[in-house]
Amino acid sequence: MESSRENPSNFSRKRKLGFQDLLLFILGGITKTLTVELVGFFSSKGKSGDPISKQAFSKSRMNLRPESIIELNDTLLEEYYSMEHKLYKGHRLLAVDGSVIELPQGEEIRKVFGYKNNNPSFSNCGQSICIYDVLNEIIVDSKLAKYGEDERSMLKEGAKRLIKGGKQRKDIIIADRGFPSLGVIFELAQNGFDFVIRYTGGHFLKETLEFAKGDERDVEIVIDLREIRKRNKWSKYGALFRDSVEKTVKVRLAKIDLGEGKTEFLITTLLDKELISLEDLKIIYGFRWRGEESFKLQKGTAELENISGRSERTIYQDYYAKILMMNLHSIIIQDAEEELNREIAEGKKKLKHENYKVNKNVSYGIIRPKLEDLLRVDSEDWSLVYDSLVKEVKRHIIPVKPGRSYPRRVKIKQKYYINRRRAN
Repeated sequence: MESSRENPSNFSRKRKLGFQDLLLFILGGITKTLTVELVGFFSSKGKSGDPISKQAFSKSRMNLRPESIIELNDTLLEEYYSMEHKLYKGHRLLAVDGSVIELPQGEEIRKVFGYKNNNPSFSNCGQSICIYDVLNEIIVDSKLAKYGEDERSMLKEGAKRLIKGGKQRKDIIIADRGFPSLGVIFELAQNGFDFVIRYTGGHFLKETLEFAKGDERDVEIVIDLREIRKRNKWSKYGALFRDSVEKTVKVRLAKIDLGEGKTEFLITTLLDKELISLEDLKIIYGFRWRGEESFKLQKGTAELENISGRSERTIYQDYYAKILMMNLHSIIIQDAEEELNREIAEGKKKLKHENYKVNKNVSYGIIRPKLEDLLRVDSEDWSLVYDSLVKEVKRHIIPVKPGRSYPRRVKIKQKYYINRRRAN
């Protein structure tokens, strides 16, 4: 069977990254002791008698720019979105979410990224933000910044990177209650992004108070910077007023009934009520949980916080390498699930439940050791390796049971859980 995906090793040829073994080694993830990982890597290449010391490796990796890994991921995204992919009524749904990333100890790291709770006795940390395509399960943009960085500013910067990199499409940004602000609303709207953002009802803008108290469930309002400027200090909104090309933006306010007397407040630029109904808004915002699940996968299965270096450059290398790996992993899963669903529909596979998906924890463990075979520049059998991976991960599936709803519970935080053990 011939694969429909282009050989990712061609990306390396296009970009001329160099340091082939170094790049492949870092992309594979360094989750064990460095010496063990190096021995295993070169043994798999038949070079166990030609070892490289961890000191030599550490020196070599300082010549690898993290931007090279970002460029490789951008090329992968370009190839992916050139093919057919999932949309919601013509829109790509992008959930944005942030997370604190624990980093290794060290003074250099502390100076660059900061530390938790501004307490020197606490761990070094960074602030990660991801813009995640929830329907196609692809990370379209990510950044690791200093701990405590304002997530709303990081969202605006991420949107600008999508535009600058030519990655913007007909996008709907989905965000939770930590993101609504005048700056976010005006910048996203004026840069051509639609959005669905949850807010807290009466504690956002004066313009939203009447709607929150009334009985209407779906209204349009105009937010006027000139009016806001009159009733607030110039220093607070001066820059936004000065930089905004348009001084007004029309938005839609919606109340979503969650049941049990709970109401969700959404603000959006999706004004066409025939195309996007209240039920559509509920569905769109509901997809945001997939972004949260992506962070769980990054931290648990991909071990995003398991950093192998103690410098700013090596931290960025590991961070962006694992983002790239997550995207490669997702693309393989998609092909596996597509084949699986086709086999079920054609009656070739008899299963107990109606819908299934690939077990992501197991599949990541299967794919990671095969990364070198998949990305090796001189590999002439890429399609065979790719298709064998698709076939293998297709065997490890779990049933999808729609309609299940569980109340959110506060859990005791643990770094590693018994029921979330690594498969690699």
